[in-house]
Amino acid sequence: MITVTGEALIDLVIDGDGSARPRPGGGPFNTARTIGRLGLAPAFLGRLSRDDFGHQLRARLEQDGVTLAVPQPADAPTTLAVVDIDAAGAPRYRFYLAGTSAGALEHPLLEAALPAGMTALHAGTLALIMEPIATSIERLITTGLPAGTLVMIDPNCRPGAITDRSAYRARLDRILRRADVVKVSIEDLSYLYPGAAARYAEGTDEHGDPIDVVDRYSDRLTSLAKRQRTDPGAFITNRDLFGNLAGNERFMTAFKSALTSLHQYGARATLASLAGS
Repeated sequence: MITVTGEALIDLVIDGDGSARPRPGGGPFNTARTIGRLGLAPAFLGRLSRDDFGHQLRARLEQDGVTLAVPQPADAPTTLAVVDIDAAGAPRYRFYLAGTSAGALEHPLLEAALPAGMTALHAGTLALIMEPIATSIERLITTGLPAGTLVMIDPNCRPGAITDRSAYRARLDRILRRADVVKVSIEDLSYLYPGAAARYAEGTDEHGDPIDVVDRYSDRLTSLAKRQRTDPGAFITNRDLFGNLAGNERFMTAFKSALTSLHQYGARATLASLAGS
């Protein structure tokens, strides 16, 4: 059985006229529903509220053939994400996490709810930030899983919701040591390991052999990345792709330092240095 652990929430999508449309969401919640629609009968190991939004989320899981492994509802209100859509159609998120249902999963309750016959565990997103669920998931993955369980991690980093980047990255590093499959985006890599995505986007490995850049903007990214050996800011200063990241002095200092290290010393040495920093 595939088990998915993490958050279920409500996205409040703000339309152009200012009206809000509530929609069920949360990366792990959507993952569980997708697996259910494929007929694989997964379990969702997350906490829902007893409020009306919580009932809506529960109903969606049931409709898609997903077992709610923690049926006890939380008294806390449902976790919310307010989604503003900009002129280009890109979403911008504001999260309301403190004291909400998605985080209300202590380790004893999580451990007791593990389904019998679990063969794979998928975890990630905001649940790796919120407490106590983040600590519970880390403990489960690092010490409490049945032998042979396949572990899949999707960080889907949300910088605006992370209050302590160093602590977040340290936790993720501990979890990733047990992971078998990791799904990351260019944005995730840029946040976690500044410079790594930019070096990858150059399209060649350390021996000069070509590598595939898997991204919907690969042509633009590779063109920009190839210029950065002489212009370190060429890649990250593209506002269309990366917004105002280049305006963050602390980020740019770390980015350029990491990029220089990747070019001079290679990926293994650079990532080992970053993981230990």
